[in-house]
Amino acid sequence: MPHQAPKTRAAKSPFDINEPLRIIAEQDINLLGIGGSNHEFNGLLSVMVEDDEDIGRIVDLWQAAGYKDARAYGEPDGVHLDYATDGPGGLLAAVIRARSHHPLGVVSDITVGVRPHPFWIDDNKDVVRNGEGYPVEDGSSGGDRIDALPVQIYFLETPTRTSGGDPIPS
Repeated sequence: MPHQAPKTRAAKSPFDINEPLRIIAEQDINLLGIGGSNHEFNGLLSVMVEDDEDIGRIVDLWQAAGYKDARAYGEPDGVHLDYATDGPGGLLAAVIRARSHHPLGVVSDITVGVRPHPFWIDDNKDVVRNGEGYPVEDGSSGGDRIDALPVQIYFLETPTRTSGGDPIPS
């Protein structure tokens, strides 16, 4: 299950999203999903892969090709892995669950996988997670198995502001 998302800025001179995707394809890494924003305008390109081992490979490949800011983003960086059911409101339910884990965050981008994966969910329909916040890989920690679309929701944490716009000291 994709516990992290490799991300990089796709913009080089000239702008071209094809290059970071070509690098992945030439290594026979099959993408599970793609997301990000403003891809060819110095925005972020985020990819979802089937196997965690491919995350490091992609970051290394991108860095070797000159994408020096490429790195893996995980739960501590604001990437929340959840699931969406295939039906009306499925993605909305994932965003609502994710917000409960990142209450001060604003959504930067969302990646939705294209193939169902197993998830173990608790009685509240939340994903069963380990102590680091990542979904568990099997039912050994409890929960009921469902097969659903993986969703990575990337949150940016923002400072709390007063009504005057100044940050509230922490």
